[in-house]
Amino acid sequence: MKKIALALILGGVSIAVNAAPYIDAATAKTDKSRKAFIKSEMIKQCGKKASYSCEGKVLDTANAKFPLRGSKAYSELNYKKLSKAEAAAKLRELGVAYNKASAFSDNKDGEVKKSDLESEGWWIVKNVLRIDRYRYQLVMPWVNEKGIPLKGLNPSA
Repeated sequence: MKKIALALILGGVSIAVNAAPYIDAATAKTDKSRKAFIKSEMIKQCGKKASYSCEGKVLDTANAKFPLRGSKAYSELNYKKLSKAEAAAKLRELGVAYNKASAFSDNKDGEVKKSDLESEGWWIVKNVLRIDRYRYQLVMPWVNEKGIPLKGLNPSA
């Protein structure tokens, strides 16, 4: 019985250690600005009688002004003008962040999830490096400009 209790306690500790969110400073700043924008626009546009349609319009405006991490709009805004060498360096950076990030969100300002980073990585692979992930049989987007998986960031590399 003591062994089972000890295993449960140690398992809970290991889960708590791995559950720390990855916080990006630039994203935290944007998230705070986004929340302030939404709050002020809700008061300005919706008044005291908030409706789903009014809230939806405010959120659409906020998404356009402050794109969320992992979205197509965010990737286009931040990665569209990268050269192939810069894109490969950015993929390495995103891959390192991916290894630190959690799969689940605590909704903290600046928190970036694994899925967000992976979406951005695939966007770079497809739109900047112009690599067909299926032709190269890529499992993860962490590659160099020639489509070769980066060592230490891919399970198969």
